[in-house]
Amino acid sequence: MTDLNTKNDIDGGAPEELGAESMPDGSVHLAWKASANAEGYVIYYRNVGYTAWNEYAAVTGLSASVTGLPNAADYESSLRASRGSGSQRELSAGRSNVARAAVLTRS
Repeated sequence: MTDLNTKNDIDGGAPEELGAESMPDGSVHLAWKASANAEGYVIYYRNVGYTAWNEYAAVTGLSASVTGLPNAADYESSLRASRGSGSQRELSAGRSNVARAAVLTRS
């Protein structure tokens, strides 16, 4: 679990306009607008109603799919801009908006 309020800061701010879409395969597809000076983005998710965030993955593009989530549940996702990697990774002080999607039951 991750506290999104206690990270380093990079110039350029948080990613903007995060959107989430439920996909028929049971995943949630995310897309967002770039942050200036970001080398990548860190995706976080949580069940709706929970306060703690889980780090899902670090990505370099402007979209990604969150997979492996249990069916028939509602999830929220958020992002932070990142620069560097490993113990040298810096994250934006702010985070993106929170986007919500339900994981569909696979047929």
